[in-house]
Amino acid sequence: SAAPAASAPGPGDEPPSRARPRHATRPVARRRASGGGGRAPAPAKQHRLRLLAGGAAALAAAAALLLFARPAWLGLGDGERPVAPDGGGSTVVAEAASPWSLDPGGRDAAELLPLVRIDGESVATVDELASRLSGATAVETLDGTVRIRRGEEFVMELGPGTEVVLPAADEAVYRVGRGAMRVATGPALEGGSLVVETPHVRTRVLGTIFGIDVGEDYSCVCCLEGEVWTEPLVSGCEDCEVGPTTTRVVAEGGSRFDRVPLVDSHGAPLRRLVGYWS
Repeated sequence: SAAPAASAPGPGDEPPSRARPRHATRPVARRRASGGGGRAPAPAKQHRLRLLAGGAAALAAAAALLLFARPAWLGLGDGERPVAPDGGGSTVVAEAASPWSLDPGGRDAAELLPLVRIDGESVATVDELASRLSGATAVETLDGTVRIRRGEEFVMELGPGTEVVLPAADEAVYRVGRGAMRVATGPALEGGSLVVETPHVRTRVLGTIFGIDVGEDYSCVCCLEGEVWTEPLVSGCEDCEVGPTTTRVVAEGGSRFDRVPLVDSHGAPLRRLVGYWS
């Protein structure tokens, strides 16, 4: 049968070419212009998305910083434990730098290390020597001469076969049991703060280049520059000052040589220390 004829539009009706049912979709061109198959986000929603993306990037950067950078307040180093920023928690374990060092005096340090014993044991490196001297009881040399320096206070040259007992924490007395010890004081040493003692004499250093040679029954104090104060520990000798280019030999029963001109054989190694601190 024939289709019914369309009725003419009324006074308030939309023309047929513009009428669209409510369920009709948007034109294809509009959908493509929105950037895909869905509806374009509103401007406020786009702003929120940008904020979220920026926050995620910031969190990732912070995580990388914590993994690969070390905050300064942690103060961490090799062998140390972390410290909380408020001062709580564990204490940082940081070994203080040793004031001791080996002075090769132009020689190869590797050749000098076998000549030294610290508390009866050998040392393998210069750093080990410095570290162990800080808490050692004694240092000794074998068949060679070695210079050991303590900061800017003094340098001591130990001859072959010398044994020195180092001071305890509450004193500054170096006890030479045998051999020869020569000392050049430095700018940081306070006068009288260094004392060298043998079985026969105690020598108070006043700023000088001097040496002590210890024999079986005597001690020889030789001063090249400055002065030292000697206090005999054996009978028959008096306390006295030993000045420049002077030798004093202290022995049981009295001084064999009481402030005589510097003995040449003992003066030669002392002259090697002249100008050490200049």
